[in-house]
Amino acid sequence: MRHLVKLVVGTLIALGAAAAAHGQALAPERAMTWPTEFANETFSCDAFAAQRERYMRISRPRFNCTAGVDCPQDLQPGPAKETNFLMFYDWVDTGRGNVDVTFSGFALENIKAMTTNMLKDMDGVARSKQRLITVAAHTDASSTPAQNQRISEKISACVKNMVEVSVHLNGYAGAYDFPVQTQAFGASQPMVMTGRGVREPQNRRSDITIKY
Repeated sequence: MRHLVKLVVGTLIALGAAAAAHGQALAPERAMTWPTEFANETFSCDAFAAQRERYMRISRPRFNCTAGVDCPQDLQPGPAKETNFLMFYDWVDTGRGNVDVTFSGFALENIKAMTTNMLKDMDGVARSKQRLITVAAHTDASSTPAQNQRISEKISACVKNMVEVSVHLNGYAGAYDFPVQTQAFGASQPMVMTGRGVREPQNRRSDITIKY
């Protein structure tokens, strides 16, 4: 009887060790990599948009798993998680009714922190069946309603690019792909109430919500 117990315990320990080793092999931790534009003192959305496809063509390792056994679609979902990040921005008039949206280096740290925290939860992300990142962009009341709407649309598209490139550079193909949904509200939902024509830094913001 004792021999049988020892055999069973020994087998379970061996299986556990093998599973742990295999789990590590599924998605080993990687050093985080960021777009070179993130190191600039001021980040330009127009300049980054021109480089997006170049970053998205960079190859990345696939999630190492066995179909029907331990691939993301085979895993039982874990508890739902939701996190929020806030980024503030500025914009400059580039002429002919066009603007360029800019972010400071401090604001970019939020994108880095968001991506790092999300991808370090490898098990939770891999198990999730309902991944979604929502980017909601807002402006202040410093321009016309039509211009404010265009600016917020540009912000949401820019942050979407930043999120997608960051996740692509650091995630694993087949496991860490998140759909990104954008929303643009213009000046309709201010954090700080102001009169028309007032530039208010707290109202120029992008709310990022991650669900998985």
